[in-house]
Amino acid sequence: KKIKNILKVTNNLRNQIFIANSYSNNITILNSDGTVSDNIEVGSYPFTLAVNDDYAVVPCSMSSDVYIIDLSDNSIAATIAVYGEPVTVVINGNIAYVGCDTDEDYADECAVIDLDGLPKDIAITSDGNYAVITVTNIDEEIAILDINAGTIVKEITAGMFLQNVVISPDNSKAYVREYYEIYVINLNGAASSLEATIVCENGAFASYGSGIYREPKLTTAQPMKWE
Repeated sequence: KKIKNILKVTNNLRNQIFIANSYSNNITILNSDGTVSDNIEVGSYPFTLAVNDDYAVVPCSMSSDVYIIDLSDNSIAATIAVYGEPVTVVINGNIAYVGCDTDEDYADECAVIDLDGLPKDIAITSDGNYAVITVTNIDEEIAILDINAGTIVKEITAGMFLQNVVISPDNSKAYVREYYEIYVINLNGAASSLEATIVCENGAFASYGSGIYREPKLTTAQPMKWE
């Protein structure tokens, strides 16, 4: 197995080695003693990676996407589609800058990814018109995305620790789980609103048996042309 890129991380939170395995399409995390901590499947041909205290950012050049790995549990926090082939990445604070090849000569586009505003979960209405997204930020929020327009038309501030979101089969309601509450959202495009909050003493979990389509990939990268 060919090792394409190695990044050793030494900070107060962890002392690990992160390896992008281009030909096996995964990331290997090694402990400081050389033992394997985890292997994480990502997209096609992970070219390199960058790490901060909370996330590993992995550009996958052949699948034209960037995988964001939550280092608290090594889960995939987001998969972000970008234009061209992402081949470089650097993190400055909570912003990741991903250089993308759009021709044969050099990287000529930069995708800017805000790691503080990653989607936690996404559900799409069965008619394909809207996506309901739980977003982690300083003030966590529920975002309503107009898919046809490609814009966020409504943001609803909610409690901390937002988790999964599901949509009723008739597309009229969205149910968003927080640890001890379920937020009921009246879905009506830009006029969407918080209808009710249901308190669950023993923890909450919202689900529907049918009528839900989940799309794990959301493009949140903003293109920035290099002159």
